[in-house]
Amino acid sequence: MMPGMDGWQTYLGLRQMTNAPVIMVSANGKKENVVESLQMGFDDYMIKPFFPPELVARVNAVMRRVSAPKPVRIRVFPEIQLTIDFDNKEVILKNKPIQLTSREFAVLGVLATNAPGVVKYEDISAAVWGDDTNQHRNRIKYLIYLLRQKIEDDPKNPEIVINREGFGYKLQTSSC
Repeated sequence: MMPGMDGWQTYLGLRQMTNAPVIMVSANGKKENVVESLQMGFDDYMIKPFFPPELVARVNAVMRRVSAPKPVRIRVFPEIQLTIDFDNKEVILKNKPIQLTSREFAVLGVLATNAPGVVKYEDISAAVWGDDTNQHRNRIKYLIYLLRQKIEDDPKNPEIVINREGFGYKLQTSSC
């Protein structure tokens, strides 16, 4: 009943990114939907209207049952059709795998982790090499050039990896 996609589709999208606990809150009180949601993997289901202290109690109960969530290891940017799998070092852009070197992947990973914000040159350098030097900053420029050759439709007019002159780079995660 949500605009654009329903709660089940939203849940499936979330599961591609995280194993965090999810409680369905819905105005739909059909028992079939409750059962289907729980079988899909939802951690609980509440029907609107609900008593707010009950919601808090259910959230606390779910949190007691789950271990600490694993950090997000896959970043998905649907508007630009980009998926980055940090565990397998894989990048999929517009349903095509993109082969990156380890340093190219590291730079893209820093931008993706901080998206949609701008990442300062010194922060990219520190994340990729552990310190910030002029040599590393020059290397960042070259790695960005190589990244753009692989992921941009027109590398001379980038729309995905954007430079903020004198400051750093950003991953443009919304369609232009």
